[in-house]
Amino acid sequence: MRIKKSSIAKQLKILEFFSASVLLSSFLVAGTTGKIAGLVKEGGSQTPLVGVNIIITSEWVNDERVDLSIPLGAATSLTGEYFILNLQPGFYDIQAQMIGYRSEKRSKVRVDVDKTTWVNFTLDIETLAGEEVLVTAQREDRIEIDQTVTKQVYMVDEIREIAGITDIDDIMDLQA
Repeated sequence: MRIKKSSIAKQLKILEFFSASVLLSSFLVAGTTGKIAGLVKEGGSQTPLVGVNIIITSEWVNDERVDLSIPLGAATSLTGEYFILNLQPGFYDIQAQMIGYRSEKRSKVRVDVDKTTWVNFTLDIETLAGEEVLVTAQREDRIEIDQTVTKQVYMVDEIREIAGITDIDDIMDLQA
């Protein structure tokens, strides 16, 4: 079986063209979004804080603040790091908040295409004051401390409320 050299050359040219077009198309596709990332630490000890909510509350359009209808955000990892992806280029207000810490806000954080904007936060401990609440509870002690076997006790008032119980035989049928 003979293979023509021109046929192989033609197939190689097609393969080269296809490879070049795939390679060039990957360079032509440019990113259209940016990213905000950073680290959150505690103010006193400088240890990373886990589970801090990082929220983008608003964006700036024509030098006017516009609240986002759906806030964007993330939570910090075990190492105190966070990132928020797929942000359109522009300026944003970003806030870090966690219960027990004073929240911190940054205004007009700039996000560029294909860039990471680093925003680090340091949160100080904040004491929360609340009202004193006194809860009082009482119950009858039905536990016999010196009992060594299982025992079932029925109260007459409780038995009358159970549907389908008419006499002692119905109670005995409930036992295992």
